[in-house]
Amino acid sequence: MANPQTLTLCHLRYDAGTGCIVDAAGRAFDEAAYSRMKHGVRSVTRRFARTLAEALLAEAPQVVLHADPPLFLAAYKAVPPACHFIGLYCLEAINLRRVAEGKAPGRLIQVYKDTVVAGNYALQTPAARQGELEGIGFSLEGRSLCGRRLVLLDDARITGAAERRMLEIVRPEAPSALALGYVLAFDEACGKAHPEIENRMNHAAIREIGDLLPAIRAEDFELNIRVLKLALSTPLDKLEDFLRAVPVWLCSAIVRGAAATGVEFVRQHAQAYALAHAIHLQREACEP
Repeated sequence: MANPQTLTLCHLRYDAGTGCIVDAAGRAFDEAAYSRMKHGVRSVTRRFARTLAEALLAEAPQVVLHADPPLFLAAYKAVPPACHFIGLYCLEAINLRRVAEGKAPGRLIQVYKDTVVAGNYALQTPAARQGELEGIGFSLEGRSLCGRRLVLLDDARITGAAERRMLEIVRPEAPSALALGYVLAFDEACGKAHPEIENRMNHAAIREIGDLLPAIRAEDFELNIRVLKLALSTPLDKLEDFLRAVPVWLCSAIVRGAAATGVEFVRQHAQAYALAHAIHLQREACEP
């Protein structure tokens, strides 16, 4: 397999003097929209994903429109990350085209991770990111990707550490073609010099869990691992207010998602998990 084809919706640079993040034309990047996408706001995620789909259809048709259906990969343990939903909605748009052409639809499959990053990955140095990723076990769970056409999508390429780790998993499988797609990317030297840029963009609009209530009430939200960690890292009084304000299904999903992420994850968030579990039981008991 040759080097993967890489598509990026927006190439960004960071001006340390002005503190601005701008695209190649010097226009300010919409950090607020990006932040909402990272925190599960469905409408924004769909918008980014459909733009990625258009780019893939135009620039990588040999991958996504070939007779052999493409496989979109997303790596996670139990609760999906934002890139899973980007892949889901990107594939939705591509499959409409494939079915219209009489071709079998592509699929989104999970690459299993045995560990969830404990801290804030976006605040780590490039070396710490690389070390964290090397400590995670990845598994295809018996699937063979030999000869398949693969698409790996992610929200951002900052230092390239996550991309390198995924390619270590995928390349030995000998896929026939591989496309990488990003919502945004920084020059690698810039990303390594200013890895904190990612944390800034992640929280441009969503700084605390209550900031998600408008999207949740509008049914414009999907739980992802970032939101789960944000919720369970929230001060207990604010977490209780949030859990009593959201629909019962979300309260339940937070409890189930934490448990499925593992004993160590629950231990790290023991008080918040105990509170969420108690409120979940109370609210379910009151449901008709």
